[in-house]
Amino acid sequence: DALIEKEIAELHGLAESNDVINLLLGHGDAESVNKIFDRHAKSVDNIEGVFLVDKNGNDIAGNDRKLIGKSFKDRQYTSDTFNNKKPIVSEVLASKVTGEPIVMVTYPVTVDGDVKGFVSCAVKCSSFSKFVKDEGVAGLKSGYTYIVDEKGNIVYHKDKEKIGKPVENDAIKGVVEKSKSGQKVSM
Repeated sequence: DALIEKEIAELHGLAESNDVINLLLGHGDAESVNKIFDRHAKSVDNIEGVFLVDKNGNDIAGNDRKLIGKSFKDRQYTSDTFNNKKPIVSEVLASKVTGEPIVMVTYPVTVDGDVKGFVSCAVKCSSFSKFVKDEGVAGLKSGYTYIVDEKGNIVYHKDKEKIGKPVENDAIKGVVEKSKSGQKVSM
């Protein structure tokens, strides 16, 4: 939560930037936004990149210039951001750049109540490892910790091959189902 909340706060700041708003309104400078995103991406080690998506779902600025012009219209987080008009955290996805597991975090850019686009960053699932220690569970060295999202997909696991795949543990599947149905889950 701390990592994701930090990203949402930083995206909020970027989304309110005059340079970002002006670019989405059609009278801004893409290169100035690219430079802002370059600085942001270099200052944060847990993200793969940061970019700006317009109302049509197209990348119009970002630290990875190869993505500019690419469409993200097919991604669920794009429609969720426009429909919900609030920050969105995606399920685990394969990066369009590296193929590595990522979680997309978006923040809508709103002008006069209308979402004109959104700022987004790709958070590397591997960055969650700093929050999970391989010291076992409850003092037992045979146990380990992993992170599962609300849909039951593994966000972080010591076995990288399991990241992005559904959880296999029946007890954890039960926790996910309880969480989905709105029940309070305690361990």
